[in-house]
Amino acid sequence: MMPSGSATPIHADYHHSSPFETIHDYSHADKARLEGHIHFQWRNSFFAFRLVVSSGILVLLGAGSVVLHEVTASTTHWCPAIVNATYNARVVSIGVLIEVILVAPALVPSICGLYRMSKRRKVIRRPFLQVCELVVVGQLILYAVQFISWLVHIIQLECHAAEDATTTCTRDKVVAHVKLWSILPTGVLLWWQTTCFCRFRTHLKLQIGSVSDAKHSANLKGWFKRLFTLPTFGRRNQIIRDLRADLFKAAITGDLPHAEELLDQASSLLGADFATKKLYREPNLWLWSLAQSRKNPLHVAVARGDLDMIELFLKYHFDVNALDKVSRVNFNFGQLFKLTRLVVTTQDFAQPASDFVFKSVLVTPLHVAVQLGHVDVVRLLLKPEYHVDVNKLPRASFFYPAAVKPVIFIADQLQVLKLLLAHNTNHLYVVERGSTVMTPYQRNVLTLRTAQSALLVDNGGDVALTPLHAAAAADNEVAVLSLLKSGVAPDILGELVTGIHHRTALHWAAVSGSAKSARHLLVHGADPNAVDSYGRTPLHWAARNNHVDVVLALLEFKADPNVQDANGYPVLCVAAEAEGVSADLVSLLIEAGGDLTFQTQSEGNTPLHIALINENRLTAVALLRNGADIMATNHDGRRAVDCTTSTELQFAVKKEAGSRDVMISYTHAHSPVAKAVRDYLVEHARMTCWMDTMDPSGIGGGAVWREEIARGIFNAKVVVAVVCDSYSRSEWCLKELAFAKLARTPAVILVVDPNGMSSEVESYVRPEFILPFPDFNPDAPVFPDHVIATIRTAMQSKGSPPRPPLTITDGIDAPYRRVFICYSTM
Repeated sequence: MMPSGSATPIHADYHHSSPFETIHDYSHADKARLEGHIHFQWRNSFFAFRLVVSSGILVLLGAGSVVLHEVTASTTHWCPAIVNATYNARVVSIGVLIEVILVAPALVPSICGLYRMSKRRKVIRRPFLQVCELVVVGQLILYAVQFISWLVHIIQLECHAAEDATTTCTRDKVVAHVKLWSILPTGVLLWWQTTCFCRFRTHLKLQIGSVSDAKHSANLKGWFKRLFTLPTFGRRNQIIRDLRADLFKAAITGDLPHAEELLDQASSLLGADFATKKLYREPNLWLWSLAQSRKNPLHVAVARGDLDMIELFLKYHFDVNALDKVSRVNFNFGQLFKLTRLVVTTQDFAQPASDFVFKSVLVTPLHVAVQLGHVDVVRLLLKPEYHVDVNKLPRASFFYPAAVKPVIFIADQLQVLKLLLAHNTNHLYVVERGSTVMTPYQRNVLTLRTAQSALLVDNGGDVALTPLHAAAAADNEVAVLSLLKSGVAPDILGELVTGIHHRTALHWAAVSGSAKSARHLLVHGADPNAVDSYGRTPLHWAARNNHVDVVLALLEFKADPNVQDANGYPVLCVAAEAEGVSADLVSLLIEAGGDLTFQTQSEGNTPLHIALINENRLTAVALLRNGADIMATNHDGRRAVDCTTSTELQFAVKKEAGSRDVMISYTHAHSPVAKAVRDYLVEHARMTCWMDTMDPSGIGGGAVWREEIARGIFNAKVVVAVVCDSYSRSEWCLKELAFAKLARTPAVILVVDPNGMSSEVESYVRPEFILPFPDFNPDAPVFPDHVIATIRTAMQSKGSPPRPPLTITDGIDAPYRRVFICYSTM
């Protein structure tokens, strides 16, 4: 979590560990808890006994002091200042007598209890608690005022020993000094009792699962609302108020059917755009400080992590970028009671005092989801169809600028941070408000978030440098042009010193995708081939972060795509390290002279090798669509497709490249069996398959057709022959096996029907690759593990010996099948 005061506050009551509302009857438990002798209750209490003892001693001292003051009230003193100071002590002594009321919750909790729970598990502040809070705060204020006055009178003392000897007897002097200094032990005992009561109250509050006093209900809010709210004129306004209240309750309780019913009602009565124009307009900041929450149910559903409810609200066109005040403050005396924190430390001392009636922070649903770490909710909100603005700033009271930060500043969860970076959030945003000037990278470094800091560095994170850098990253054209026209050097590397990463403003524009700012910088003479501390140019960073517009601008100003960074990587290799690089961007780099066949000096990896090593599927597909060679090998002889252990990624890459793992050989009369085999291999074993599904009627064969079949066998890793009845009588099936042997493509025989086997079939296949398969059911296909393992073993055995040239031999026309290339029936 962020340090106190630096995070955007989120309403804690929205966040539940379970999406279901559980209601319990606690009346019996409360009764059982209160039963038993009071002596045993005190022995089993952390603070009740201390509260009783401290209150008793304080009241006894106060009573004795009051008696002393009253009995000796006629006694005069030689010094007027002492008389006045004694009067201050007398007022304090009288005031502490009322403190006896604080012992009542510990002695008779059934009558003078502090809290109770509603049926909906809402914390209700009982009236006696509010009385006690007023007493404590009033007593502290009274003591502070009287003590200050007492100190002033003590300082003004101008008494002399000579006057003492002639005008006052010893007994009167002793009484006067006792009355004078009684204020000090009274203050110590008052602090002790206040500490005991505050900790006793906090202990009870924490036991019932509540932390913030601002979330408690004291029934004062309704009274003030009725007092100061104008009456509702018209049925329409009343309907709007009721809809707001009911939707808020439905969102908190997770009542999806009721929420949908209310939304249908609102849509029919108020129109399709009711959410943004009628019910939930963004609140205003009155006097740049005060705001009233709209109780937007979308914010509530996001805080609860209720995906179904969120999708429902978005279906009804709720604005995903709408601001609302989610840290609401209920008006109660608990806010006034926070004054005791000045003198007392309680169990909840670590809780930041962020809830303040005059402090308002308006945030978007994305801010709520990110701060609470709801990964699935963040992923949902970031879907393209919802058009979320990841860089939208909150609005806050003028005296609380620390809350005005983009959402990336409160991303503590690593997966959430990755999602934000993947959706082009400006991670070079510089906070210029408040007491600090920093970027998200600096914030994570200062808070010792090592993984988050490393991730930001990989994506081009940097420290705050100059206003030109910040304006370029934010794509603030006006600020960039103003600074450049005022004479700021476009390639400046920092303010008076060089930044740690040696980056120009053009680097920052390239990292953040600020195409307009990048063009202004280039027009004013920025170097498109300037290198940072990693040896990377702006083109490296723009390509890596998939900013096509910036890449286009840099290439127009002669940026070199073949400049190598400190690791010896040109732009295409650096781009291959990131996921999500588009085919259009790769095409631009190739047209500008980028080399898809470039191999790194150390390992000989091509850009496709690098993409697959990092399991960047989309980037690998983009490279393949631009002509990358899937069969290219590195210095270790490894093909690009072999550089990933993910079978799913291998399948996708082979599919995109047109490579086939399996060629299925079968007789057309048993095509349902062969199709079931193919579908299982594609869907469960993630193997690409080639199979003929064409109707053989009217086929006369031909050289082109025979060549395509032979080429498929030659390029496949394994031929899987589905042997049913009549397989051995098909001359074309036998020729497929014969050519597979000639091309050194291993074959695996699945014997569905032994009648289809013959000695000639067995002569083309290794014995260990002939597998009985009699129980195979095409309607519910299941492969034993050893069958899949054997097919994979056969696939690995291909390619070692040199292959013969591909030769097509004329043979008998076989009107059994045509060849059809397929990937999957999915």
